[in-house]
Amino acid sequence: MLISSCAEKTVEIPAKTLPVLTLKKQAIPYWGEFPAQVYGIQDVPIRARVVGFLERIHFREGSAVAKGQLLYSIDPMPYQAKLNAANSELAQARVAGVKAKNDLDRIKPLADDNAVSKRDLDAAIASFDASRASIKAAEANVNLAQIEFGYAAIATPINGVIGKTLATTGEFVGSSPNPVILNTVSRIDSIKVEFFIPEQQYLQLARILIAESPEDHRPMVFTIILSDGSTLEEEGTFSFLDRAVESSTGSIRAQVLFPNKDNLVRPGQFVRLRVTQEREENVIAIPARAIADLQGQKFVYVVQGDSTIKRSIQVRDVLRDLVIVGEGLEEGERIVLEGIQTLKTGSRIKAEEVKFESVNDIRL
Repeated sequence: MLISSCAEKTVEIPAKTLPVLTLKKQAIPYWGEFPAQVYGIQDVPIRARVVGFLERIHFREGSAVAKGQLLYSIDPMPYQAKLNAANSELAQARVAGVKAKNDLDRIKPLADDNAVSKRDLDAAIASFDASRASIKAAEANVNLAQIEFGYAAIATPINGVIGKTLATTGEFVGSSPNPVILNTVSRIDSIKVEFFIPEQQYLQLARILIAESPEDHRPMVFTIILSDGSTLEEEGTFSFLDRAVESSTGSIRAQVLFPNKDNLVRPGQFVRLRVTQEREENVIAIPARAIADLQGQKFVYVVQGDSTIKRSIQVRDVLRDLVIVGEGLEEGERIVLEGIQTLKTGSRIKAEEVKFESVNDIRL
């Protein structure tokens, strides 16, 4: 019997070429990014303060308007008639006042000579005082009628840009359900950007803002990222934090002011507000795509020699495409940047050193 043996040949799998990043500690100049909404530095509603039929619109929608410019005319005839009636009542009160004064002037000397009774003198004095009160009341009615008559012509109280009218010519305005607010004028040479900060991040921000010494107060830079991905050139200035944290959302409202060159940004826009500050020194940050997740446990592949080791890490913070590592990695170590789905501990690779540039303008 012949025994033949076949020697098995071992096939060596070539090492994969994968991008590898060498870790280094650095300062991360990024604090956070928040969804935000834009408001004019002044957004003034234009109201109909009297009721009536809208006679005329004196502006072009979407145009710039100057303080004091006439915007709307409400039919003034009812208010003109009311003013005429008030002037007539004032004239009657003044005539009555003249008569009361003349009666008092005649009776007073006679009373001094006891030619008329004290009762007649008291009645003349009371009539004169009542006439003066009637004149003041009539004057007040005239002033009120003049104010209402003036409200029939509606002007803008500020310089700005006016929006689309909510009422058209011939419409009865000034009471529900018809428009009381006819339009809005916004001053947009500067803008307010409002956003909400989660309570945890608010505490960080508050500590920065109340820093006791200038050395502790590192300046924050506020920038706007528009919907097309572009960044507004002008930087913002922090304005205020709201009075209280909203219990329903666990966040607090904050506001930043921006100059608005060429009136590019308009009220109502939704933007991203980036808050940049030198966060802290000597931290290790890695690209988010270098991290794998298995049942909530996050890990990376560390390169040692020509093979990899799977290692768990603790994530401290996530900044869009960048992750700040709390524990698990040291400066000088190398991690696999891409292709981690095909790796396991002991996988042989051919390391290709690369650099990483984050969308947060941070280079690793």
